[in-house]
Amino acid sequence: MMFLYNRNIYKVRTTYIIRKRKPEGFLSQPIKVKTMKSKQSNYKKVCEDPRIAEATNKILELFKTGNVPETIAILTNPRFNLPSNKWSLRNRLIMYLQGTQDARGFLMWKEAGRTIKAGSKAIYILAPSIIKTKEEKEETEEEKYKLIGFKAIPVFKAEDTTGKPLEYENIKVPEFKFLEVARSWNIEVKGIGFISNYYGAYSPSEKKILMASPEEEVFFHELSHVAHDRIGLLNKRNKKQREIVAEFSSAVLCYLVNKKIDRLGNAYAYLKSYCGDREINKEVLNLISDIEKVLNLILETEKSLKKEVEVYAC
Repeated sequence: MMFLYNRNIYKVRTTYIIRKRKPEGFLSQPIKVKTMKSKQSNYKKVCEDPRIAEATNKILELFKTGNVPETIAILTNPRFNLPSNKWSLRNRLIMYLQGTQDARGFLMWKEAGRTIKAGSKAIYILAPSIIKTKEEKEETEEEKYKLIGFKAIPVFKAEDTTGKPLEYENIKVPEFKFLEVARSWNIEVKGIGFISNYYGAYSPSEKKILMASPEEEVFFHELSHVAHDRIGLLNKRNKKQREIVAEFSSAVLCYLVNKKIDRLGNAYAYLKSYCGDREINKEVLNLISDIEKVLNLILETEKSLKKEVEVYAC
């Protein structure tokens, strides 16, 4: 089975927004001091890296007091008018699972001036099968349409075609911190147009990170999914747990890199969207072992890469 792990736009009152407003309310219940001290003390005993311990405790303290900065709008890559923009969310996810942002049928690629490479395999999306029926009503016939099921439609990825250039092909990925970590794990980091409700996505089957945003925090979130996968815990956690691990790890990495808290409002709002009325700190501490392992893997990989460069330079 294939999965897609993404940094999506969080939902507030059934309306998708792009982080332009401060989340309504903070922690619904105060965290008991005794409990928090115990939890933080236990964490410090487990944590071997003082940098991770310092950043984690700093962020948790801000979450606890509610002294969180306002959310900041996340920049996105340009939107492009692609056929898949009109697809259902299910079909777009099927497409993203294959590590692409653009898939079309044979004739549509032909119209775009591109041909499908020999040996390419189609992916299949689902299209509704609708029939026309007639219903007699007071001596008149009324035409109606009835859904009788779904049929599989073959489409091909843009990467499996050749021909005229595509307008979105040259979206440059910024030189993110830890970008070399992803590359050392054979993960392709690719820029895509902002065409759905996702800022970024990680496809384990394709070993790709798709970036619909140039923001560092989004890359850190997706990289954390990759690290979570590499330590063998990603598929053992549910969606909520995976997103908490990725977002809190991203917040810690942002703090370690920039020593700033201006982006913590975004992390708080995102975590709140998954934790709901439950205490964010409690949810984070329940997964602190996963978070620490994710952060250690990223930081240690970067450290080893730097050593390799130094040895090579000598």
